[in-house]
Amino acid sequence: RHHPSVIFWSLGNESEWSQPFSELARYIRRQDPNRPIFECQPFGNAEWPLLNLDAVHYPLLDLGGYTEWYRPVLFTEYHHVNTESMAENIRDPGVRDYWGGAFQIMWEKMYAAPSILGGCVFAGVDYQDPQYGELPWGVVDHERRPKPEYWHLKKVYSPVQIRQETAPFIGDTGLVEVLVENRH
Repeated sequence: RHHPSVIFWSLGNESEWSQPFSELARYIRRQDPNRPIFECQPFGNAEWPLLNLDAVHYPLLDLGGYTEWYRPVLFTEYHHVNTESMAENIRDPGVRDYWGGAFQIMWEKMYAAPSILGGCVFAGVDYQDPQYGELPWGVVDHERRPKPEYWHLKKVYSPVQIRQETAPFIGDTGLVEVLVENRH
């Protein structure tokens, strides 16, 4: 929390690639030859040779062909909470559970793909904007109180996963057998 670490360098977000990006990538490589470099694009930037990984926004449910990509892929924005209709979230809290189920499907596909490093849910926190008011995009509100989506996120990202829906009894011992996966 109080000791930030640089794990890779991002050259920008949703910018059109131009010569200054090339110069910046070369400069960073000279200054720090060990950390990966990327630049976030809504549809990836796989053809750019100065980058070490692809950073993609909002992959399709089939992960857009990135499941066996030739270099690492990071989904730098994906699976934002349902904000299109806040009135619908109030009328039907099940919409938030639907988000959690869809998020789990997406994460399991990403976790199983050898080329996908992971993803960054957009966004972590709601925020206040002077021009637009409250933007309810996060899994916690602007006062850092967990919203229903937070608990889905926590469950899906948990390092310990129960891998079955029912637990069979072991003979007549009264014990049950549960398959547990440790993702660490």
